[in-house]
Parts: sequence; structure tokens; C-alpha cells
Amino acid sequence: NSSVLSQISKNSLIYSQVRGSKHWNPKWKKLRAQKVIKVKLPDYENDDDSDLSNEKMRSKLKEAGLQPSMPWMEKPIFISCTGSIFEEYVPPEGDGKYSTITGA
Repeated sequence: NSSVLSQISKNSLIYSQVRGSKHWNPKWKKLRAQKVIKVKLPDYENDDDSDLSNEKMRSKLKEAGLQPSMPWMEKPIFISCTGSIFEEYVPPEGDGKYSTITGA
């Protein structure tokens, strides 16, 4: 049984389908190249924006389609937990609300 299989394997040809990367009609090569979009990726290693002038920074942001940031003059704050009330709310006298304290 094994001798029959070895004879068949020696005499038989093994066909493997090789897929080429070329189309049979080369006139479509230009159209295949046009469907690929080359994207300009940012270079983060050589991207040092600290020494750029304002005009160069503005043109770089405009090229990327971004709005320049606004120079806000806000100061940072730190909020932590506290158990006390800073400014207790005292409703104005005669605000039209009835409560047990007013005694009306």
C-alpha cells in the first residue's frame, strides 16, 4: 500500500497556484495607483515647536486644518474636600416662601 502511494507521489505533479500582483490588462495600472492615497504622517521625533515664530506656527496649524489656541488668562485652582460651609445661603427676608420658622 505504501509502495503504491510512493509511486503515485513520485509520478504526480503538484500544481500550486501562484497569484501574481499584476493584472492581465496593464492599462488599469494607472487606475490602481490612483486609488491609493498617500498620507503625510507627522514626524513626532523632529517636531520641536518651541522655537517656531508665531507666523510659522500659524501657517503650520493652518496647513493641518486646526484653529490656533486662544491665550486665556485663567489661573489654575485646586479644589479639595472640606466639611465646612464657606458661605451659607440666607434667603432674603420676605421672599414669599412659607415655612414653619416664619410663623405666618
